[in-house]
Amino acid sequence: MPAFRLSRPDCVWLRSDGGDLTRRAGAWRLHFIDLRLDTACVDQSTSTTSARDPLAQWQGLPAFSVLIDRLTVAPWQEWAGRLTLTHAGPGTRFAYQSDKLAAELALDDRQLTLERLSLNGAPAPAPVVLQGKLTQAPGARLLPERGAVQGGLTLANGTALTFDLNWRQQQGVLSITDSQNGMTLVHLPWRLSAREWVVSDGRWRWPYATQALAGGIALTLTDWRDGLAGLGVSARLNVLTQGLRGRANAVLNIGPGPLRLTDNRLPFRLNGMVHDNTLSLDAAIPGELRGDVTAPYLALLPGALLRLVGGVSDVFDIDSARLPLACVQLSSVGVKRPATGHFTGQSRKPWAFYTAFGR
Repeated sequence: MPAFRLSRPDCVWLRSDGGDLTRRAGAWRLHFIDLRLDTACVDQSTSTTSARDPLAQWQGLPAFSVLIDRLTVAPWQEWAGRLTLTHAGPGTRFAYQSDKLAAELALDDRQLTLERLSLNGAPAPAPVVLQGKLTQAPGARLLPERGAVQGGLTLANGTALTFDLNWRQQQGVLSITDSQNGMTLVHLPWRLSAREWVVSDGRWRWPYATQALAGGIALTLTDWRDGLAGLGVSARLNVLTQGLRGRANAVLNIGPGPLRLTDNRLPFRLNGMVHDNTLSLDAAIPGELRGDVTAPYLALLPGALLRLVGGVSDVFDIDSARLPLACVQLSSVGVKRPATGHFTGQSRKPWAFYTAFGR
Protein backbone atom coordinates (compact mmCIF):
# COMPACT_ATOMS: atom_id res chain seq x y z
CA MET A 1 0.00 0.00 0.00
CA PRO A 2 1.62 3.33 -1.03
CA ALA A 3 1.74 6.48 1.07
CA PHE A 4 -1.51 8.48 1.08
CA ARG A 5 -3.24 11.50 2.58
CA LEU A 6 -6.85 12.56 3.07
CA SER A 7 -7.36 16.31 2.93
CA ARG A 8 -10.05 18.90 3.35
CA PRO A 9 -9.90 22.26 1.59
CA ASP A 10 -7.88 23.92 4.37
CA CYS A 11 -6.24 21.03 6.29
CA VAL A 12 -4.86 17.50 6.12
CA TRP A 13 -7.09 15.13 8.06
CA LEU A 14 -5.17 11.86 7.75
CA ARG A 15 -1.82 10.83 6.30
CA SER A 16 0.29 7.67 6.24
CA ASP A 17 3.67 6.54 4.95
CA GLY A 18 2.04 3.37 3.64
CA GLY A 19 1.37 -0.20 4.74
CA ASP A 20 -0.21 -3.40 3.49
CA LEU A 21 -3.57 -5.20 3.34
CA THR A 22 -3.62 -9.01 3.50
CA ARG A 23 -6.12 -11.79 4.08
CA ARG A 24 -5.24 -14.74 6.29
CA ALA A 25 -7.39 -17.52 7.81
CA GLY A 26 -10.55 -15.83 6.56
CA ALA A 27 -9.75 -12.45 8.21
CA TRP A 28 -8.52 -9.19 6.72
CA ARG A 29 -5.35 -7.68 8.20
CA LEU A 30 -4.58 -3.98 7.70
CA HIS A 31 -1.10 -2.80 8.65
CA PHE A 32 0.11 0.82 8.70
CA ILE A 33 3.72 1.79 9.25
CA ASP A 34 2.71 5.25 10.39
CA LEU A 35 -0.64 7.01 10.71
CA ARG A 36 -1.11 10.68 11.64
CA LEU A 37 -4.49 12.20 12.49
CA ASP A 38 -5.24 15.91 13.00
CA THR A 39 -8.27 16.35 15.30
CA ALA A 40 -8.57 20.04 14.44
CA CYS A 41 -9.38 18.96 10.90
CA VAL A 42 -11.81 16.26 12.07
CA ASP A 43 -13.74 18.83 14.14
CA GLN A 44 -14.70 20.63 10.96
CA SER A 45 -16.60 17.60 9.66
CA THR A 46 -20.26 16.88 10.34
CA SER A 47 -21.27 13.44 11.55
CA THR A 48 -24.11 11.75 9.66
CA THR A 49 -24.27 8.59 11.77
CA SER A 50 -27.90 7.48 12.24
CA ALA A 51 -27.53 3.85 13.27
CA ARG A 52 -30.07 2.79 15.88
CA ASP A 53 -27.62 0.34 17.43
CA PRO A 54 -24.03 1.11 16.33
CA LEU A 55 -22.61 -1.58 18.61
CA ALA A 56 -24.68 -4.27 16.87
CA GLN A 57 -23.50 -2.99 13.51
CA TRP A 58 -19.89 -3.12 14.70
CA GLN A 59 -20.24 -6.72 15.89
CA GLY A 60 -21.79 -7.64 12.54
CA LEU A 61 -18.60 -6.74 10.67
CA PRO A 62 -16.47 -9.57 9.27
CA ALA A 63 -13.34 -10.64 11.14
CA PHE A 64 -10.42 -8.24 10.73
CA SER A 65 -7.38 -6.83 12.51
CA VAL A 66 -5.60 -3.47 12.38
CA LEU A 67 -1.98 -2.87 13.35
CA ILE A 68 -0.48 0.64 13.41
CA ASP A 69 3.21 0.69 14.26
CA ARG A 70 3.01 4.37 15.21
CA LEU A 71 -0.25 6.30 15.64
CA THR A 72 0.07 10.05 16.16
CA VAL A 73 -2.96 12.20 17.00
CA ALA A 74 -2.53 15.99 17.03
CA PRO A 75 -2.34 17.94 19.29
CA TRP A 76 -1.29 15.05 21.58
CA GLN A 77 1.81 14.02 19.68
CA GLU A 78 3.67 13.13 22.89
CA TRP A 79 1.21 10.24 23.41
CA ALA A 80 2.05 8.60 20.06
CA GLY A 81 2.36 4.82 20.18
CA ARG A 82 1.55 1.37 18.76
CA LEU A 83 -2.10 0.30 18.30
CA THR A 84 -3.51 -3.20 17.79
CA LEU A 85 -7.19 -3.94 17.13
CA THR A 86 -8.56 -7.46 16.58
CA HIS A 87 -12.24 -8.13 15.82
CA ALA A 88 -14.09 -11.44 15.39
CA GLY A 89 -17.89 -11.71 15.83
CA PRO A 90 -19.05 -10.43 19.22
CA GLY A 91 -15.48 -10.16 20.53
CA THR A 92 -13.04 -7.27 20.00
CA ARG A 93 -9.66 -6.66 21.61
CA PHE A 94 -7.81 -3.35 21.69
CA ALA A 95 -4.28 -2.64 22.88
CA TYR A 96 -2.24 0.56 22.86
CA GLN A 97 1.32 1.11 24.04
CA SER A 98 3.33 4.33 24.25
CA ASP A 99 5.84 5.92 26.60
CA LYS A 100 3.04 7.59 28.60
CA LEU A 101 0.01 5.35 28.06
CA ALA A 102 -0.69 1.62 28.07
CA ALA A 103 -4.23 0.30 27.57
CA GLU A 104 -5.88 -3.10 27.08
CA LEU A 105 -9.64 -3.44 26.49
CA ALA A 106 -11.87 -6.37 25.55
CA LEU A 107 -15.43 -6.18 24.20
CA ASP A 108 -17.52 -9.34 24.55
CA ASP A 109 -21.09 -8.99 23.32
CA ARG A 110 -22.22 -5.86 25.22
CA GLN A 111 -19.72 -5.93 28.05
CA LEU A 112 -16.56 -3.85 27.77
CA THR A 113 -13.76 -4.85 30.14
CA LEU A 114 -11.02 -2.34 30.85
CA GLU A 115 -8.30 -4.85 31.66
CA ARG A 116 -5.67 -2.21 32.29
CA LEU A 117 -5.14 1.49 31.70
CA SER A 118 -1.84 2.92 32.90
CA LEU A 119 -0.98 6.62 32.62
CA ASN A 120 2.66 7.52 33.08
CA GLY A 121 2.17 11.18 32.18
CA ALA A 122 0.40 12.02 35.45
CA PRO A 123 2.05 14.33 38.03
CA ALA A 124 2.77 11.43 40.37
CA PRO A 125 5.79 9.23 41.11
CA ALA A 126 3.85 6.11 40.05
CA PRO A 127 1.50 5.60 37.08
CA VAL A 128 -2.28 5.94 37.35
CA VAL A 129 -3.82 2.47 36.87
CA LEU A 130 -7.51 1.86 36.09
CA GLN A 131 -9.59 -1.31 35.70
CA GLY A 132 -13.30 -1.92 35.31
CA LYS A 133 -16.34 -3.22 33.37
CA LEU A 134 -19.08 -1.47 31.39
CA THR A 135 -22.33 -2.87 30.00
CA GLN A 136 -24.02 -1.24 26.99
CA ALA A 137 -27.78 -1.51 26.54
CA PRO A 138 -29.15 -2.28 23.03
CA GLY A 139 -29.61 0.93 21.05
CA ALA A 140 -28.07 3.06 23.80
CA ARG A 141 -26.46 6.31 22.67
CA LEU A 142 -25.33 7.77 25.97
CA LEU A 143 -23.32 6.20 28.75
CA PRO A 144 -23.29 2.38 29.00
CA GLU A 145 -26.32 1.14 30.97
CA ARG A 146 -24.24 0.26 34.02
CA GLY A 147 -20.61 0.02 34.94
CA ALA A 148 -17.86 0.16 37.52
CA VAL A 149 -14.32 1.43 37.07
CA GLN A 150 -11.62 1.26 39.74
CA GLY A 151 -8.16 2.79 39.76
CA GLY A 152 -5.37 4.12 41.88
CA LEU A 153 -2.37 6.38 42.00
CA THR A 154 0.31 7.44 44.45
CA LEU A 155 0.93 11.13 45.10
CA ALA A 156 4.34 12.72 45.40
CA ASN A 157 3.98 12.73 49.20
CA GLY A 158 3.48 8.95 49.21
CA THR A 159 -0.30 9.03 49.71
CA ALA A 160 -1.99 6.14 47.86
CA LEU A 161 -5.42 7.01 46.42
CA THR A 162 -8.20 4.75 45.13
CA PHE A 163 -10.78 5.79 42.53
CA ASP A 164 -14.25 4.24 42.28
CA LEU A 165 -16.71 5.16 39.53
CA ASN A 166 -20.07 3.39 39.63
CA TRP A 167 -23.27 4.10 37.72
CA ARG A 168 -26.57 2.68 36.57
CA GLN A 169 -28.42 4.19 33.62
CA GLN A 170 -27.76 7.96 33.64
CA GLN A 171 -26.59 8.59 37.20
CA GLY A 172 -23.79 7.51 39.48
CA VAL A 173 -21.07 8.44 41.95
CA LEU A 174 -17.34 9.08 41.64
CA SER A 175 -15.39 8.71 44.90
CA ILE A 176 -11.71 9.02 45.77
CA THR A 177 -10.43 7.53 49.03
CA ASP A 178 -7.17 7.27 50.92
CA SER A 179 -6.11 3.65 50.48
CA GLN A 180 -4.39 3.52 53.87
CA ASN A 181 -7.14 4.76 56.19
CA GLY A 182 -10.26 4.49 54.00
CA MET A 183 -11.06 8.21 54.34
CA THR A 184 -13.24 9.59 51.53
CA LEU A 185 -11.49 12.60 49.97
CA VAL A 186 -13.89 13.27 47.08
CA HIS A 187 -17.57 12.31 46.73
CA LEU A 188 -19.25 13.42 43.48
CA PRO A 189 -22.86 12.36 42.74
CA TRP A 190 -23.64 12.99 39.07
CA ARG A 191 -26.35 12.62 36.47
CA LEU A 192 -26.25 12.60 32.70
CA SER A 193 -28.60 13.75 29.97
CA ALA A 194 -28.31 14.07 26.22
CA ARG A 195 -26.90 17.58 26.65
CA GLU A 196 -25.51 17.93 30.19
CA TRP A 197 -23.26 16.13 32.68
CA VAL A 198 -24.04 17.57 36.12
CA VAL A 199 -22.31 17.11 39.48
CA SER A 200 -24.43 18.40 42.37
CA ASP A 201 -23.82 18.39 46.13
CA GLY A 202 -20.25 17.18 45.65
CA ARG A 203 -17.93 17.17 48.67
CA TRP A 204 -14.16 17.16 49.05
CA ARG A 205 -11.63 17.22 51.88
CA TRP A 206 -7.84 17.42 52.09
CA PRO A 207 -6.45 16.58 55.55
CA TYR A 208 -2.79 16.68 54.50
CA ALA A 209 -2.23 20.48 54.53
CA THR A 210 -1.16 22.58 57.53
CA GLN A 211 -4.86 22.51 58.46
CA ALA A 212 -7.58 20.14 57.28
CA LEU A 213 -9.41 21.66 54.29
CA ALA A 214 -12.92 20.85 53.08
CA GLY A 215 -15.62 22.21 50.83
CA GLY A 216 -18.23 21.58 48.16
CA ILE A 217 -18.19 21.09 44.39
CA ALA A 218 -20.80 21.77 41.69
CA LEU A 219 -20.04 21.21 38.02
CA THR A 220 -21.98 21.31 34.75
CA LEU A 221 -20.60 20.25 31.36
CA THR A 222 -22.89 21.14 28.44
CA ASP A 223 -22.85 19.68 24.93
CA TRP A 224 -20.41 17.03 26.19
CA ARG A 225 -21.22 14.67 23.31
CA ASP A 226 -19.52 17.07 20.90
CA GLY A 227 -16.19 16.69 22.70
CA LEU A 228 -14.03 19.78 23.08
CA ALA A 229 -15.50 21.14 19.85
CA GLY A 230 -18.63 22.29 21.71
CA LEU A 231 -17.99 21.67 25.40
CA GLY A 232 -19.25 24.29 27.85
CA VAL A 233 -18.10 24.47 31.49
CA SER A 234 -19.68 25.96 34.60
CA ALA A 235 -18.35 25.12 38.07
CA ARG A 236 -18.31 26.26 41.68
CA LEU A 237 -15.86 25.11 44.36
CA ASN A 238 -15.50 26.43 47.89
CA VAL A 239 -13.01 25.87 50.69
CA LEU A 240 -13.66 26.26 54.44
CA THR A 241 -10.82 27.19 56.77
CA GLN A 242 -10.41 28.18 60.41
CA GLY A 243 -7.86 30.25 62.30
CA LEU A 244 -7.59 32.47 65.34
CA ARG A 245 -9.83 34.97 63.53
CA GLY A 246 -12.64 32.39 63.22
CA ARG A 247 -14.07 30.47 60.29
CA ALA A 248 -13.67 31.62 56.67
CA ASN A 249 -15.02 30.67 53.27
CA ALA A 250 -13.54 31.21 49.81
CA VAL A 251 -15.43 30.46 46.59
CA LEU A 252 -14.05 29.79 43.10
CA ASN A 253 -16.53 30.21 40.24
CA ILE A 254 -15.52 28.98 36.78
CA GLY A 255 -17.42 29.91 33.61
CA PRO A 256 -19.90 29.62 32.18
CA GLY A 257 -17.93 29.44 28.97
CA PRO A 258 -16.47 27.12 26.35
CA LEU A 259 -13.44 24.87 26.81
CA ARG A 260 -11.52 24.30 23.57
CA LEU A 261 -8.40 22.50 22.43
CA THR A 262 -6.71 25.82 21.66
CA ASP A 263 -7.09 29.55 22.31
CA ASN A 264 -9.18 29.31 25.50
CA ARG A 265 -10.55 32.28 27.41
CA LEU A 266 -12.59 30.60 30.13
CA PRO A 267 -13.54 33.13 32.86
CA PHE A 268 -13.15 32.47 36.57
CA ARG A 269 -13.42 34.46 39.81
CA LEU A 270 -12.06 33.77 43.30
CA ASN A 271 -13.76 35.60 46.17
CA GLY A 272 -13.65 35.22 49.93
CA MET A 273 -11.33 34.73 52.86
CA VAL A 274 -8.87 32.11 54.07
CA HIS A 275 -7.74 31.86 57.72
CA ASP A 276 -4.70 29.91 58.80
CA ASN A 277 -3.60 30.23 62.41
CA THR A 278 -3.02 34.01 62.86
CA LEU A 279 -2.81 34.85 59.13
CA SER A 280 -5.85 36.02 57.15
CA LEU A 281 -6.13 36.43 53.37
CA ASP A 282 -8.95 38.26 51.59
CA ALA A 283 -9.18 37.64 47.82
CA ALA A 284 -11.14 39.28 45.00
CA ILE A 285 -9.51 37.87 41.89
CA PRO A 286 -11.15 37.81 38.44
CA GLY A 287 -9.29 36.03 35.68
CA GLU A 288 -9.32 33.76 32.66
CA LEU A 289 -7.98 30.32 31.83
CA ARG A 290 -6.19 30.90 28.53
CA GLY A 291 -4.13 29.03 25.97
CA ASP A 292 -4.17 25.42 24.81
CA VAL A 293 -5.45 22.59 27.00
CA THR A 294 -1.98 21.04 26.78
CA ALA A 295 -0.28 24.23 28.06
CA PRO A 296 -2.84 26.42 29.88
CA TYR A 297 -2.12 29.49 31.98
CA LEU A 298 -4.09 31.78 34.31
CA ALA A 299 -4.37 35.44 33.35
CA LEU A 300 -5.50 37.68 36.22
CA LEU A 301 -7.65 40.62 35.13
CA PRO A 302 -7.90 44.28 36.25
CA GLY A 303 -9.38 44.49 39.73
CA ALA A 304 -7.59 41.38 41.00
CA LEU A 305 -6.53 42.08 44.58
CA LEU A 306 -5.21 40.11 47.54
CA ARG A 307 -5.14 41.51 51.07
CA LEU A 308 -3.22 39.99 53.98
CA VAL A 309 -3.12 40.64 57.70
CA GLY A 310 -1.73 38.70 60.66
CA GLY A 311 1.27 36.64 61.60
CA VAL A 312 3.40 34.95 58.93
CA SER A 313 5.93 33.51 61.38
CA ASP A 314 6.66 33.40 65.09
CA VAL A 315 8.70 36.61 64.78
CA PHE A 316 6.85 38.77 62.26
CA ASP A 317 3.30 40.20 61.95
CA ILE A 318 1.79 41.89 58.90
CA ASP A 319 -0.14 44.99 59.89
CA SER A 320 -1.46 45.60 56.38
CA ALA A 321 -0.74 44.19 52.95
CA ARG A 322 -2.39 45.05 49.65
CA LEU A 323 -1.27 43.18 46.51
CA PRO A 324 -2.79 44.25 43.16
CA LEU A 325 -2.55 41.23 40.86
CA ALA A 326 -3.85 42.63 37.55
CA CYS A 327 -1.92 41.38 34.48
CA VAL A 328 -0.18 38.63 36.45
CA GLN A 329 0.07 35.33 34.52
CA LEU A 330 0.52 31.97 36.24
CA SER A 331 1.56 28.78 34.47
CA SER A 332 3.43 25.56 35.15
CA VAL A 333 6.71 27.31 34.34
CA GLY A 334 6.26 30.21 36.76
CA VAL A 335 4.91 33.76 37.06
CA LYS A 336 4.99 36.47 34.41
CA ARG A 337 4.62 40.14 35.28
CA PRO A 338 5.06 39.74 39.05
CA ALA A 339 2.64 41.66 41.20
CA THR A 340 3.55 45.02 42.69
CA GLY A 341 2.44 45.92 46.16
CA HIS A 342 3.28 47.25 49.58
CA PHE A 343 3.05 45.84 53.05
CA THR A 344 4.15 46.89 56.50
CA GLY A 345 4.82 44.75 59.51
CA GLN A 346 6.56 44.56 62.83
CA SER A 347 8.79 42.12 64.58
CA ARG A 348 7.83 40.46 67.82
CA LYS A 349 11.53 40.70 68.79
CA PRO A 350 13.38 43.78 70.10
CA TRP A 351 15.07 44.23 66.67
CA ALA A 352 11.85 45.48 65.03
CA PHE A 353 12.01 46.21 61.36
CA TYR A 354 9.93 47.61 58.52
CA THR A 355 9.62 45.87 55.21
CA ALA A 356 8.22 47.09 51.94
CA PHE A 357 8.49 45.93 48.40
CA GLY A 358 7.50 47.17 44.95
CA ARG A 359 8.75 46.76 41.45
